[in-house]
Amino acid sequence: MIFNKRKLICYGNPNDINTASGTPYYILKHGKKIGLINSAIDLSLPQNKAKKYLWNLIQFLKTGKYGGYQYSLQSLKKLQRIIFADYSNSENKYILSHHPSLPLYPWPKNTFVDFYIDATNLQIFNNYGYGSKIDEKFKSEVIKRERAAYESAGSIICMCQWAADSVIKDYGINSKKVHVVVGGANLEEEFVNNEKRLFCPKQPSDSVPLFIGFLGKDWKRKGGQFAFEVVKNLNSFGIWSVLRVIGTRKKDIKNSRFIEYLGYINKKKDLNKFVKELNSWHFCALFSEQEASPRSNLESIRLGVPIISHNIGGISSTLIENSYSKLFNPFPSVREVTEWIISEIRPYEKYCQKRLSSTHFSNSITWETELLKIKKILLNT
Repeated sequence: MIFNKRKLICYGNPNDINTASGTPYYILKHGKKIGLINSAIDLSLPQNKAKKYLWNLIQFLKTGKYGGYQYSLQSLKKLQRIIFADYSNSENKYILSHHPSLPLYPWPKNTFVDFYIDATNLQIFNNYGYGSKIDEKFKSEVIKRERAAYESAGSIICMCQWAADSVIKDYGINSKKVHVVVGGANLEEEFVNNEKRLFCPKQPSDSVPLFIGFLGKDWKRKGGQFAFEVVKNLNSFGIWSVLRVIGTRKKDIKNSRFIEYLGYINKKKDLNKFVKELNSWHFCALFSEQEASPRSNLESIRLGVPIISHNIGGISSTLIENSYSKLFNPFPSVREVTEWIISEIRPYEKYCQKRLSSTHFSNSITWETELLKIKKILLNT
């Protein structure tokens, strides 16, 4: 079976749970368990700052822009050599790529690639805004290579419908080879089971705050300020509320008695702490300016924590049917969100009942279940 030879690649080390929020780690762990993939390739090279600086300088002198070194032929060829180092020229090479620019196209002979991505490069450049520092001509070259890779790939599996739509419409790829598999929550099942998701935090009162959780590195893009405004508004209504923040840089956050900064929680060392923290939240907030397939939603839902979010990008793909969540229209007002939260916690028994009822549907968002869908797709292509 070709699955016995398939290798996983991403930008970084899939063996490290802290790479890309842990997604490649769980793909590798459960992919090996079900026989989808055999191993992974570590592409976490030490950064050569001198080469990156020189490349950026040359770009700036040529174009007035200086970003995008990771997409450069210089950088990608270095990774390419590692990817194919252990293969002979005549050997068939099977790869599952979790990055739209890897492996570098064109590929060596006898190479068979399938993609499992959360967003296309075009979305990363334009919607996420990461392309603002990159020269337009260079971006076009990156997209051209990506399109050619998709055309030659077996399947392009996306983690949200938003990304799938981009592959089909922006890149002109036949819809028959494009699929959507959302993926699972980046949690160890034993911690989920130990915590027993049938749990409801204490009722908010004068002595117990209502906890709104925020999880993510990018405070601005992921709507941290909006979540803070909601918390302030709840307090103005007499409901003691606190925003609990994980993963964001402290310098990006204002000092406030309504914010409790928890820093970065290392899942490799403190996964149990991470699970306990999420379980204590009354709601998890995600009001991103743009978003592909956030694991924070799936992690919260897996633990029975209600999601409050809005219908941007691929967010709706991560809110599974019958989960306790509220998907607002794009960019709602602070008052609209505040009033909805108040209506949900009064009476509090109703909130707890909804929360506990939704946990019965969260068993479906495990990585093993999701990767079995990918295996079925690849078996049929």
